[in-house]
Amino acid sequence: MIYIYDGTFDGFLTCIYQNYYDAKATKIYRDEAWQMNVLEEHLHITTDPDKATRVYKGLHDRLSEKALEEVFYAFLSNDSDKENYLMDFIRLAFKVGIKIDSMYSHAAVLPIREIVQRVMSEKHRFMGILRFKDTGSCLYAEYAPDHNITGLLAPFFCERLANERFIIHDVRRKIAAVYYKKWYLTDFELSQPLSITSAEVEIAALWQHYFDTAAVESRINPRLQRSCLPRRYWRFLTEMQHKSKPYSANIVVNDKIQISSFS
Repeated sequence: MIYIYDGTFDGFLTCIYQNYYDAKATKIYRDEAWQMNVLEEHLHITTDPDKATRVYKGLHDRLSEKALEEVFYAFLSNDSDKENYLMDFIRLAFKVGIKIDSMYSHAAVLPIREIVQRVMSEKHRFMGILRFKDTGSCLYAEYAPDHNITGLLAPFFCERLANERFIIHDVRRKIAAVYYKKWYLTDFELSQPLSITSAEVEIAALWQHYFDTAAVESRINPRLQRSCLPRRYWRFLTEMQHKSKPYSANIVVNDKIQISSFS
């Protein structure tokens, strides 16, 4: 039986519940990722928070904090088969409990550990390269990560920028972490230019000039640079923006959040 769900974490946990108390799942797919096959029996699973809570509590009671965190981190990945890797991992977890922490090479564990490592690596990378712009009323940072890490980054920047107001905007998923004394995630899509302060423009120009002139020409290594900082991230970095382009964010504020509300 193939399970189809809405793509949320609660929806996935509902699928796990259904797997144990109804027909066994052979595969789990998000709605947008599933392609109908008349030869395969399928079932659309309706997200049920109560069922999801029961599964989460079961995992919490049987697993270490490390393994529970791995389940969540793996779910945040962009791996196209993450649900099925997680299903195998969770089935094993319910059987062996905390012992799963030491089962590094098990066929149901190794894929999850590899996925988690990719998510953690990207999280760590953006802790250092996320660029904020000063709009006058708040700090704004846009980026397009491979994995859904905005909720993982927010606590780090809340601690570092505790006295600021900021928005971390994932333009790929159209969500944002918004912080003012406390933070939350919300849908966020931008449709009008966002002004930045004159001081921000000057600082950006100085940083671009420094970046272009401070490098030792004989030691420039483009291959190493791309290895440490893939090109897909460059369009959001101040120092990588072409000087002929105006330094401004192409962003739009939806009806749910107005930038002026931070004033």
